[in-house]
Parts: sequence; structure tokens; C-alpha cells
Amino acid sequence: MAFVNEYVSQEDIEKYGLDELHRRCSRKADNYKTARDGLHDRSQWMIDREKEIWFMRLGIRMVPGENPPIYLGNDIYILHYKGENIEVVMKDNRKEGSTKLSDDPFRIRWDILSIASSSLNGVQTEEIIELIQQAMEVYGLEGV
Repeated sequence: MAFVNEYVSQEDIEKYGLDELHRRCSRKADNYKTARDGLHDRSQWMIDREKEIWFMRLGIRMVPGENPPIYLGNDIYILHYKGENIEVVMKDNRKEGSTKLSDDPFRIRWDILSIASSSLNGVQTEEIIELIQQAMEVYGLEGV
């Protein structure tokens, strides 16, 4: 089985402790509103259920204290792999991707800004990047 893009079920939220992960990542992202609100019923992820690997955006970076909030473009994701939650910070690089939906092929460029090395436990960075690439190819432009 490969990655699929789907809405997260309540059962999966509880199984993987996603509400707590979401609160932690939202606090790091200085996005207190989402930290307070928690996951919603339209939260989505990319998951390979057979291998128990998932990739999910859990924090959206905002400029603290701004009203209305200003999106910075750096998002905090979690890659759940081999039982570990690996924090990945990525940025949507719109300057190097497609600019029109009619572009063929349509390209989306994501830059990986950091991978939390403390949770890699011997996993090679190249392996992590390959999994992220597979998940984001399934995500596409807007996900589900």
C-alpha cells in the first residue's frame, strides 16, 4: 500500500495523540488560536496504513500578535515513522513552482527547512526526505 490523502478519524486522533501533538506544534508556531482550538473534523493527513507511516501539518507559522494574523509560510509537520514522531519544518516555495493551474506539468515546490535530528534514531535523512516527497506527491495542491 502507498500513501493516501484522507481526513483524520477520531479513532486515529486518539490512537496517535494528535490533539496533544497539534497543541505542541501550534505553540511552537506562535499560533495560539489553533493551539487553543485543537484539531477539527476536516484535518487531513497523508497515511500509509500498511506501514503505519503518516505525515501531517500540525503547526502553521504566524507573526505573533498581529491582527489579522500574518502567515509566514513556514509550517510544522510531523512524520510518524518507525514509531517515532519526527518534526519537519517546511516552506511552500511559490517562486519556483507553477504559477497557473494550466501549467503542464503543474509543479509545487516545498523547501525542507529543518528535520529534528533528535528523533531520527539512526534513520538516514535521505530516507526521511523520500517519505516526505512521496506523501507530498499524494497531497498535491490542496489535499483531500
